Amino acid sequence: MTIEDVEFYVEPEAVDFIKGQGCRVWVWADRAGLKRQSFTPPAELVDFERVVVGEIEVNIDRKIPLPRFWEIKFRRLPQRVEVLWDGWSPRD
Repeated sequence: MTIEDVEFYVEPEAVDFIKGQGCRVWVWADRAGLKRQSFTPPAELVDFERVVVGEIEVNIDRKIPLPRFWEIKFRRLPQRVEVLWDGWSPRD
């Protein structure tokens, strides 16, 4: 399986929010193995795979095992996006 085989589900509100932040989002695992996400790359060196999904760019830490799907949701309070894979977040 490669990244091209993985489905991406992105809520329209999430697309709009990410576009307002520069059209890019980064997702990585920190040293403790917890998921992190940001609209800017982390200060630490991480090997990312770049995926263009419609009008946005998703940069995924290559250490994260490939899921069946990625899901990007918009959260209203506080306004943010949440990046999940296979419907869950590793911190849940």
